[in-house]
Amino acid sequence: MNVSESRVGIRRWRGSREAAEWDHAAIEKPVELSVRCWFKDKQETRELGALMRTPGHDSELVAGFLLSEGIITRESDIVEIRSGHEPVD
Repeated sequence: MNVSESRVGIRRWRGSREAAEWDHAAIEKPVELSVRCWFKDKQETRELGALMRTPGHDSELVAGFLLSEGIITRESDIVEIRSGHEPVD
């Protein structure tokens, strides 16, 4: 089990028989997005909002979101992606 899932109790039906079992469920957590950009000759940070996601591959998620929303038009528009105050690999 990894950090993006949790063990949960469930009731499973097999035919007419009910059984209590354990299963795994995905855990979603928010990632807040902001961009630092140049606007009218000064650098600004703009809050974009939050996305719910299963943790992992956050930099790819953010890059895809920026592209799909038209905030960037190519990968080279991204200088750096950070998590909190640390760069993300």
